[in-house]
Amino acid sequence: MGSVSGSQRKVDGREVISRFALVNSLARRALQSSNPVQLRRTPRIDGAAQACVGRRRKVVFSYAKRSPVDPAARVMYRVSGGCHCGNILVDLELVRAPDTYNPRACDCDFCRKHCASYVSDAQGSLLIRIKDERQSGKYHQGSGIAECLFCTTCGVLVGALYRSDARLYAAVNVKVVDGRTNFGAEQPVSPKTLSDSEKVKRWQDIWFSNVRIVTVDA
Repeated sequence: MGSVSGSQRKVDGREVISRFALVNSLARRALQSSNPVQLRRTPRIDGAAQACVGRRRKVVFSYAKRSPVDPAARVMYRVSGGCHCGNILVDLELVRAPDTYNPRACDCDFCRKHCASYVSDAQGSLLIRIKDERQSGKYHQGSGIAECLFCTTCGVLVGALYRSDARLYAAVNVKVVDGRTNFGAEQPVSPKTLSDSEKVKRWQDIWFSNVRIVTVDA
């Protein structure tokens, strides 16, 4: 090391400016400049602050590892439709895109005469809005366990309902859904080959279980 004099020292024969002298030099230049340079000091973080930062990091980490989003907040696909005269309207909420559903074409005589095929989603929901209940009808056929909902004015079959003690289940005739909605290919089904208990179990498994029927003003 060389000798030290004032704000300078010599190291291996070279003149080196101390840190204090360099900061003073920059400060003087900033004051003399028409556009002064703003000098910022790096804030010090004491032990308490470091502990606080550590706690904040733990909170953020814990937040990132929370359980998945509540299923109730998931994105739903909404489709609507109704009978020909508009007396009975349906609003469906599906958990998947409509084209991933294959409507079920029932082979019973009643459904075949109406060219009906049904769509439902056990995790979705269905709202049925009826303007004039006097112009809505219910028809029991086959085993008579379920009832078919239709409009008595225009004659369109809207869907099928099954009522249990605690819940209402339903499936919608895909023919009443807005024609711009594209579903998958229809698939034939034969509920008439099932026993009554098997039918009920199937309906409870695949039909809408969140169903509301309301009367609205025309």
